[in-house]
Amino acid sequence: AEQGLVDTLTLYLPYGCPDWGTRGVLGERLPDRCRFCALPSGPDLFAKLYQAGKPTSTQGHIALLEEAWRQAVSTEGIPHTLRLFNGGSALAMHRDILARLSALCVENGVQRLVIEARAKLVTENRLAPMMKTLDAAGIKLTVRIGIETQDDEFRQNVLGKGQSREEIARAVSVASDLKIDLGSYVLLKPAPGITDSWAREEATKTINWILDELGFHEVYLSATCISP
Repeated sequence: AEQGLVDTLTLYLPYGCPDWGTRGVLGERLPDRCRFCALPSGPDLFAKLYQAGKPTSTQGHIALLEEAWRQAVSTEGIPHTLRLFNGGSALAMHRDILARLSALCVENGVQRLVIEARAKLVTENRLAPMMKTLDAAGIKLTVRIGIETQDDEFRQNVLGKGQSREEIARAVSVASDLKIDLGSYVLLKPAPGITDSWAREEATKTINWILDELGFHEVYLSATCISP
């Protein structure tokens, strides 16, 4: 196992999350958006400020990714771990973007790539091409999923997350088959009206469930509260 701290670099790609709105990336009807997230307007704002309001094409996103990488490594150097944040599910992005992201890691000697995705997008169809590229170069892939809480009612109806236990279990199975590490976010006291004691107990239960029962490799505890 790796010991100590490693150099990491986080790149932001203004892609957004297709799960905002009434249809998801797989064409399914969706519940309300994740109610604790304030990022749905990010890509639209980027387009308004820099692209005269026009949406970014696949090639445009690849160009943005390459330029963000070039500028970052020119001052920070090549990182051990590259983290991509796209304001949504990375696995919802076009395959060409994911392929270029993987290739950048191989070309520059990155040792670990970290992305975020909703559980239902963690599929062999989306991940196998990436793993073929990354695994051949000995690069580890970590996919982070925002489970947030083990309380199904709270996750679905209060947070509006829209991730079932069945979807999470399928994601775990796919990741295990492809030898992908999984991480998960846990929200501490994520809504008004709940007590500190309930929040601590719920976060502890969630962490134990994610690590011990689901078999995730990492957990990230986040203090986030829905606006009243």
